[in-house]
Amino acid sequence: MSEMQYVIDHLSTTNAEQALEIETLKRQIRYYDNPNSQPSQNSFSSQRRKKENRIEPSEYKKSGGRKGHKGVSREKKADRKVGHIPKECRNCGSNNVNVSDTKTTYTDDIPFFPPIETVCNIIQSVTCVDCNHTTVPKVGFKGTAFGPNIMSLFGSLFEKKHYSKSAVLNAISALAEGLEKEHARIVKGVAQAGFHLIDESPIRVMCQQGYGWACTSGNYVQLVVAPTRSSIILDVYFPYHDKVIVCDGYVGYRGSDKKQRCWAHIMCEAENISKNGPEEKMSYEKLMMLLHDAKLALPDQKIHDMLVIRAKSIAELYLKLGYKFGTTLHNAADDLFTFVMHPGVPPTNNESERALRQMVIQRKIRQRIATSGGMGDV
Repeated sequence: MSEMQYVIDHLSTTNAEQALEIETLKRQIRYYDNPNSQPSQNSFSSQRRKKENRIEPSEYKKSGGRKGHKGVSREKKADRKVGHIPKECRNCGSNNVNVSDTKTTYTDDIPFFPPIETVCNIIQSVTCVDCNHTTVPKVGFKGTAFGPNIMSLFGSLFEKKHYSKSAVLNAISALAEGLEKEHARIVKGVAQAGFHLIDESPIRVMCQQGYGWACTSGNYVQLVVAPTRSSIILDVYFPYHDKVIVCDGYVGYRGSDKKQRCWAHIMCEAENISKNGPEEKMSYEKLMMLLHDAKLALPDQKIHDMLVIRAKSIAELYLKLGYKFGTTLHNAADDLFTFVMHPGVPPTNNESERALRQMVIQRKIRQRIATSGGMGDV
């Protein structure tokens, strides 16, 4: 009798376990969405998360702004007021002006850091007493109520959904229009210069290798980020073949008719070589004296030719010492003294290198972090 009871209890336990396993398999089949998906995607824990995250029909919200959303019809409150009034007539330059009209606009801008403040712009137009011309001050970007600081942050503002999509698109259009005019003004200013300082530096853009180009002339700096270092960039963005170009020894500049080779690159390499011995130091001193004489030279062709001859003779000294720098100096000699014949042209392109300095710093930081030593420093 006791043996029969043991068998009954054992079978009951087995039946209960099998019933639980059957129920488990049924639930898996019921929730099995895709026969090709991984088993982990159809586990009970996964299905439980899906069920917990499922939104019931009653919980769906109507699209649009949340309750209390600031509409365009509501009157804005300004955090501060800023007055704008021209001091002179834009037409004739006269200071004899009177306020002829006043209007008010509101722009959302960031003073330094968030929160955003609303600025009340009191725009006063003035009429010239002498020529009767009306001058209106320029405030912000046309087509948007965003100020200049917030325009650079429109992407993050859109992600936070603080403003409508149409407002952000209007801001982008206004920013593009304003930058296009500024870009055209810079390009025009660069093109009107008598000479140009050009340099380039590697830079990664969108995880792709690219190059930053800088063209400096006078008070203008034109920056171009291009996917290549080819000379075609010069033809497209800097087509100044009839003017003097101050550059380094990159082969892409060979197509330019008038070049001024950067003396800074030449002297830097010569200085490094001068540490190797007394003869190298003597050659470096001769090169320094040559540059000093060239800076004091008059724009005369005979003087220019004599300077070129002196440079090539110094190059011969480096070649006798076994340095490839002698070939570099010999090939550059004809373009080292262009600044003598064109007063005002600098002997180096340091200004264009300064324009690219931020790009170079960022590149070095990324390269440093990419190394094991750099990661240790971080």
